[in-house]
Formats: sequence, structure tokens, C-alpha cells
Amino acid sequence: MRKSLLFCAAMGLIAPALVQAAEPTILTEFYTTKMSPDGSVILSQTDGENVIYNVKTGESKPFEFFYYGTGNCTTPDGNIIVGSTEMDQPVVMVNGEMLDLSAYSADYGFLSFNAITPNATRIVGLVSNPDMSTETTQVPIYVDINKDGTPGEIKYLPCPKKDWSGRDPQYITASYISNDGKTILGQVRDYTGQCSYPILFKEGTDGEWSYSLPTESLINPQKRTLPEDPGEFTGKYVSYEDYMTPEELEAYNAAVAEWYQTFEGDMPNLGDYMTPAEAAAYNEAVDAYNQVAKEYNDKIAAFYDALYVIIDESVFFLQNGFAMDAEGKLIALAADILNLETYESIYPTYTIDLTTGEINKVNELSDGSWPIARQVLSDGTIIASTPMPSFFAERQIPPFTYVLLPGSNDYITIQDHLNTFAPAAVTWLKDNFTKEVLIGADYDYDTWEETPIYETYLMTGLTCVSDDWKVISGGVLAYTYSFDNTYESYVIQTEGSGVNEINADASVQSVKYYDLNGIEVKNPSNGIYVVRTTYTDGTVTTAKTVKK
Repeated sequence: MRKSLLFCAAMGLIAPALVQAAEPTILTEFYTTKMSPDGSVILSQTDGENVIYNVKTGESKPFEFFYYGTGNCTTPDGNIIVGSTEMDQPVVMVNGEMLDLSAYSADYGFLSFNAITPNATRIVGLVSNPDMSTETTQVPIYVDINKDGTPGEIKYLPCPKKDWSGRDPQYITASYISNDGKTILGQVRDYTGQCSYPILFKEGTDGEWSYSLPTESLINPQKRTLPEDPGEFTGKYVSYEDYMTPEELEAYNAAVAEWYQTFEGDMPNLGDYMTPAEAAAYNEAVDAYNQVAKEYNDKIAAFYDALYVIIDESVFFLQNGFAMDAEGKLIALAADILNLETYESIYPTYTIDLTTGEINKVNELSDGSWPIARQVLSDGTIIASTPMPSFFAERQIPPFTYVLLPGSNDYITIQDHLNTFAPAAVTWLKDNFTKEVLIGADYDYDTWEETPIYETYLMTGLTCVSDDWKVISGGVLAYTYSFDNTYESYVIQTEGSGVNEINADASVQSVKYYDLNGIEVKNPSNGIYVVRTTYTDGTVTTAKTVKK
């Protein structure tokens, strides 16, 4: 009963949208990880600790650690959060309290929740595969919330039994869900565990679910023939023990044991302890085994040679490196490609218009890299951040946030975008988060002395924004060569960009153009500009445009 009351109570606690800008805030030992769609709640996850920050009241509250769902894991007001425990069990946290789901999930070795609809009526995730005939470990599911607020029956989403190569996938996820609950985005992880690609689930008007693979055209684009996978080797190993009498075997083993004591002379010859007939039968069996093994090795080599040619020509995607907008119309994904010149991974951004199926590759940054998409806003704006450097990376360059505006194919920095409607926020960021960053060290191998190397950056970090841009929060990690890294985050409130608040009766009052540095341009010529439109009702919108 307690579970039911908690879940239902949350439905009446929708917080009002934030409409008035406030002073920016710095949160220490806080690392922004997720934000509720309306920006009222920001979630932090550091080393084994979760904290929830209420933007309206300015209060922070730590709570029991769990992993946030990989998709849109909160309701708009942040009152309900879904995820999973370290023991791979589901979590539903309502108003700061974790519901007891132990009885609900008792029959499943693995059950994780990833996303929830705004009205908290449907949750998606993945569960242990009930089909023991395949090696797929987890499969996608959805759960409808009962009228009394309790989680309902686990329902399996239809999904392919085989991966792109015709083998059992490792697992298939359900990570994002649209506002109406009828579109779900997940990922297929193939048999090798190296290749991931998106899967889209749609609920029809009849309530039946179907799936599609939106990037199927990017896999094996040359239509090469993949030989049949020979599977596991089934040849029976030949043992000499099966061709000797117990007395012969005992004598031979004793001779070998004695030889190992001294290693003098040659190792005892197996044939000296067999009769000619036994030796002939044994040698014949070995020859037959070797022939079967060779045939198998030739087939497996041919299979993997062809497999990796296809992989090199295909586009696969970063595990969990994708996002979907709230209406289920646009997804953004980070491809996972090995640069054969540097042997480092690069992550080109692809977008897919789910209404047309059109796939687009976004232009790279000036340094040849791409940020990883982390949010798709309702107007199609993509928020992306460069990857976190690995602990062993030569240069510990911090992550930075970029914005891809609708209709554009080029990222701009988040500060360039903020300059068009909240320049004071950029000034504050520069004043408070322009820092010297430890990026590496020079070593003197004669003296074994280490000289730290610092560079100065504007630390925009890993950023989340509310759908109306009225709340912006970035998590910044101070890198060290130890495990005592320090975390802090900024929270900036603005009056919003106005992109989602146009009054149908309002007319255009003024149009201004700005370059990507936020400087107004009176007569824009060839180049990329941000156009700021002011309407008679006071609404302001921004969009990126290309002048030719």
C-alpha cells in the first residue's frame, strides 16, 4: 500500500516552470549527470554517491546510490527517477524514497529500468532473457504502471533473434521512450560485443509492437557475402589413453614422471609403450582429428576475415552514445570508428529523422573530432560533449559542450549559443570556469623528476539543459594523476531562448544577426550566423542560418 501511495502522490507534484533568472550557482562535490526535462531537478553521480539538487529551493539531498537509467530516466518535475542497483535490480525512486521492488523483481537475475514517460504510466528497460535457446543475455521490456501506482506485468518487446552477422546478439536494450509511450529507442549489441546499432520499437494503433533497425543500410554497404559461421569446434580430442591397456599406460606415465625428475636424455616415446596395432590405430585417429581441425580452422579464418572486412566498411555506434527527443522524431548517435592512422577511436555524429528515415552525418569540429550527443531537445537541438579522456590518455583534455541547432550541420560551442540570448551567462562562465587544467607531465629520465603541464580552458564540462534553455548545468571534473579527483558543477538560470514559446498571434518586431562569437552583424554576407528574432509579444527565438 505504501508503494502505491508514494507513486500516485508524485502525480500531483508537477513543479511550475522556472521563469525568472537567478544568480548562477557553483555546486561542489557535485557532478551533473541528468536533469529533469523542465530543469527543476538536477542529478549528480560521483564515486558511489548520488545527490539531487532542487533548482527552485537551492537544496541538495544525498540519497542511496543507484545507477540512473541510460535514457530519459526522470519525470518532468524530477519527482520520479528510474534506474538500477549495483546488484542489477530495478529502482523506482519517488519523492526521494526508493520503492521496495524486491518482491516484484525476485524472479529475475537481471532487471533494469532506463526511461519513464512524463506522466509516469510506462517504464522501459531490459531483463534477463527467458529464451534459453539463445546466448542473448538481456532483452528489452516495458512495464505499464497500474492504476494503484504499482508496476505492472513485464512485457517483452519484439526483437531480432540474430544480430547483423547471423549470430546471437549479446543483448538488446530499451533506453529512451517518447512522451506518448509509443516509440522506444534501444540498441543491439552484437555477438562479438564490439558492434552496436540502434533498434526502434513502435506501438501501432492496434496495440501491437514492431521493430526496425534505422541504420541497417550502414551495415555491410558493399553487400559482401559472409560465409556461414562454423560455430563451436565439435571435433573430439584424441587421447593416447584410449589406445593403451592400463598396464601400458601406468608404465608410460611412470617413465614420464621419472624423466621430469632429471630431464636427462629424450622424453619417453609413447610408441615404445604401445603395440604396433595400438600405435597404428592411435596415429590414424590423430590424423583424422588434425584433418577435421584444419577444415574447421580454415572455415573460421574465412568467416572472421570476411567479418572484419565488413565491420571496417560498416558504421557501428558507441555503446549508450545516443539520444532521442521527447516526441520520438529525431535521434542522434555517436559512431564508434577506429582511426587506422592513429589507432584511436573517433565518434562521428549521425542524426536520423524518424519521420523520413533520412540519415545525416554531421560535420567534424575544426580539430577533426566530434562530440558525443547526450540530449535531443524537443525542437531538434542536439546537446553534445567531447568524450571524457581515459585515465591513461597522454593529454587529459577536459570535455567541452557543443550545440547543433536545427537545420545546421556544424556544431558551435555552448558559449557561442548562449551569447545569442544570455551573454551574461557566458561572462559568468568565463569568470568562474576559466581554469588551468593539468593535461600531462614532462619526465626527466635522468633525475626522475616530473614537471606538470597546464593549459587554460573554459571548462564547460558535460552539460545538461532544460528543454526551454532556462536551466543549464555542467559537471566539471578536476583531473589529477591519483584517484582523488574533485567535482564541481555550475547551475545557470536564464530567461530561456524562447524557441518553444512563440505566440501564434505575435508578429515579428525585429531580426538581428550575430556571428558565432556573439557579435551583432548589420549586413551579413557569406557565412554562418545565429539569427535572433523578437516578436511583438516579447518572445525571442534563435536559430542558425547560412548566408550565401
